[in-house]
Amino acid sequence: MTYIVGINKKEYEFVTVISDIMVTKRYPDGSIVRENTALKTGLLFKGCLYGLSGDADAGQDFLLGFKQKVNKTNSIGENVEEFKEYIRSAEWKKGKGFEILFAIRNPSPDLYLLDSNNPELVLCKESLVTLGSGRRHFRNMVSNMKKHADSTIMQALKEKRTPIVYYPCFMCLWLSEQTLGFESSYLEKIGVGGIFHYCYQTSGKEARHQPIIFVLFSFDKSTQKISHKAYRISFINGFLLVDYLTDKKRITFTSDVERKDLRGYSVQENREFLKEIYRRSDAMPLYYFCGFAIYDPRHRGYYRGHFSSSRGKKVIDKEGNIESNYLKEITDIFESPRYLNQIGKC
Repeated sequence: MTYIVGINKKEYEFVTVISDIMVTKRYPDGSIVRENTALKTGLLFKGCLYGLSGDADAGQDFLLGFKQKVNKTNSIGENVEEFKEYIRSAEWKKGKGFEILFAIRNPSPDLYLLDSNNPELVLCKESLVTLGSGRRHFRNMVSNMKKHADSTIMQALKEKRTPIVYYPCFMCLWLSEQTLGFESSYLEKIGVGGIFHYCYQTSGKEARHQPIIFVLFSFDKSTQKISHKAYRISFINGFLLVDYLTDKKRITFTSDVERKDLRGYSVQENREFLKEIYRRSDAMPLYYFCGFAIYDPRHRGYYRGHFSSSRGKKVIDKEGNIESNYLKEITDIFESPRYLNQIGKC
């Protein structure tokens, strides 16, 4: 239960794997619990990233089994061949189905798919690949976004002299606009939820994104007031941190695959451990990309992204307060005749 998006921009030798953070847990008594605490992407070995969908426990066990065997002195090509052999010799449990999207540079980055019902590593010929229970809901939207917004995103990156590693920020913003907004209750029922994040691969490395912030606005028709919520996403040593800046809350989690050394260990119960993770996250720049969007689908269409260097100007602070000029621009959007007409029709 999840939604994974893989995008391959061959002309830039760039691949990204995007994911939500919802996990569905089924207990022996038949109860089902869904939580936004799952890290489903990561590094399997040097040269290989993954994005997991389906049965989370079975998928993580499969990935962890190989990660524990990886020879770090091998070349990428040697480990790819070892991984193919591992797939051929693995025991595949019926009823524990999962799909995994891999980004492998050998030597150039490409996307590969593994389906536990047909265990073979298959090269993806398409530049856009999606997995998980959210595939049907998002299929047309994501395809249209990539088709029609791609040139706009690339132009924005060029104008801001920003590297392509920030290309996935926009897709994550658009997807989070739904999972955190109006459609959240429906998407939760199909197993998709929480903030979207990404990892990426170039011809020379694999990495997760630097801290980013998403700001989502809403308009209360009865009070005529504009409000917003801000979310910061950062990574520290295999941990994903989501700071709810305006709600003064934060969550922190990892996976057995990313931190196999902590398997069976409760990080949440070790306050000193958590404090160190928080300290390292707080020491990083507040954000490198800050995206603005609108919760309600009836009023969407306004998007804005602000890029900032490590010491560059920030348009939002760590409390979620927006810089006055930016806030005025957004207020003007809500007060425009086009927007007011939309509200009148609601």
